[in-house]
Amino acid sequence: KNRTFLGNTAMCSHMAFLMANQGKVDSGKLILDPFMGSGGIALACAEFGGYCLGSDINLTLLRGRGLSSRGHGFRVASENMETCFEQFGLRSHLVDNVACDQHRPVWRSTMQVDAIVTDPPYGVREAPRKAVTLKSAERYAITNLVEDLLKFAEQRLCAGGRLVYFLPVLSATYKEDDIPRHPHFDFIS
Repeated sequence: KNRTFLGNTAMCSHMAFLMANQGKVDSGKLILDPFMGSGGIALACAEFGGYCLGSDINLTLLRGRGLSSRGHGFRVASENMETCFEQFGLRSHLVDNVACDQHRPVWRSTMQVDAIVTDPPYGVREAPRKAVTLKSAERYAITNLVEDLLKFAEQRLCAGGRLVYFLPVLSATYKEDDIPRHPHFDFIS
């Protein structure tokens, strides 16, 4: 709540720190959050010493424009990702953030990262979307989104790298077999 920049669907800071810990984020490691939003997970990774790259389909949010989640109309100039990282003395750990659709990522095919730590949109507060044209998007099934994330992680993670993502489930119907798997990854928790 004290961050200068906070989105409507920002991950709780305690959960973001747990995710960074599961990603084994450490000093000097390169971390990617492909669903960056307002950068809460990247901020936690930076606190562990990681250098953070991120992307999101929502350019308005990445640049700190549009309506504020604080209920006071439009965002003020200081409500952006850079000032948020500066607020915690971590600006040098924010490498860059770009607007792109994770369904069609813009990263070079040779890019490797030490960890991908992210909170994909799963339809509770923000619907998963993929771009159709530059100005329109369509809904994107969460299962397809996670399968694409697993394929992307296989290509981009360095040896020993970790993929950490948040995936809520209904405890009454949860079965571990429902979680999408990839043959090249070990499922930890």
